[in-house]
Amino acid sequence: MLTFLDPAEEAIFARQGYVVRPVLDAHQIDAARRALEDWAHDQYGAELNGIPTQLSSGHFFSDMESDQTIRDDLTNRLFPIVDAAFRKGAGGAPPNETGVAVKKANAASLEFHQHTPMLMNPFSRHVLSWCSLEDCDETSGCMFVVPRSHSLYRQINIGGERPFFSDYIDVIIEKYAVPVPVKAGEAVYFDNLLLHGSYPNQRSVPRLAILTSFVRDSADKVGYRRADDGGIEVVGDHRENHLYFRPEGMRNGRVLKRLPAWNRRATLEEFEALLECDLHPSEDFDPLEFLFGPEAPHKASPPPISKRGPMARLAAKLLPGAIKPPLRRLMNGLGRGHSDHGSADNL
Repeated sequence: MLTFLDPAEEAIFARQGYVVRPVLDAHQIDAARRALEDWAHDQYGAELNGIPTQLSSGHFFSDMESDQTIRDDLTNRLFPIVDAAFRKGAGGAPPNETGVAVKKANAASLEFHQHTPMLMNPFSRHVLSWCSLEDCDETSGCMFVVPRSHSLYRQINIGGERPFFSDYIDVIIEKYAVPVPVKAGEAVYFDNLLLHGSYPNQRSVPRLAILTSFVRDSADKVGYRRADDGGIEVVGDHRENHLYFRPEGMRNGRVLKRLPAWNRRATLEEFEALLECDLHPSEDFDPLEFLFGPEAPHKASPPPISKRGPMARLAAKLLPGAIKPPLRRLMNGLGRGHSDHGSADNL
């Protein structure tokens, strides 16, 4: 996984899920612009603002481009220009894929969203970068993000399903989303699972940004789909590096691993509590269940699940991970010894 050599940057990224770094100098920005313009002319016979797209928010190369030849041509043009710059100050996973995000003139905002995992371990760190080739703010389509939203609880976004936050999306954006303006050549390095979007481009010229994925060459690229029984299937095919972009690949890919039906929806109150914690999910640990107990059975009138007391919440936030499981077992034992204060499962 990608790590930052500067301890301060590494700490910011681990906590917030993103960090802004200077990457390209003026010469590299000009070279990247020329490479993009030549690519658009050669592949589409058009300027960058004329690249065909079905999205009103712009042309997002990693999501839309299904032609491997066109993908490879763009990568081959951009990679020599930006490769060394993106490697500087980081290690562990090299820049592996390079694409482009063209938000056309007067294009709409990119809706608030979360990516589906792309690696075999759905909770491992997978870093992407979004590097603007011009000064970019809220009037020209800069990103907005929800800090600390990259590592909340044990759920997986499945394409085509309603996002876990859909019932309170407006509240999240209003209370927790922050704009990330950048100067030309600066990049937003962000976790693949960070909740994010981008503002409209109110200018009369397109906004250009370079997208880069940091992952080892040997990493298995996978997709995630819902199985008929409600579980999650991890699918992949070593012969197709970009399978996860293609619907037919998701339908026909080999099942590499099965996971339980991790589709519990956090309430707004639970979401806000998770944002304040330093707990991180894994296949064996769910911060949501740790803080609030297991999901209540589906009954006509299910009893409310009481939350942990303030001291337990504080301990969950501050104590190291190795101490939390024994602490919880102790608390459960105490709860069983004082049953008139409520079930320990609801602590």
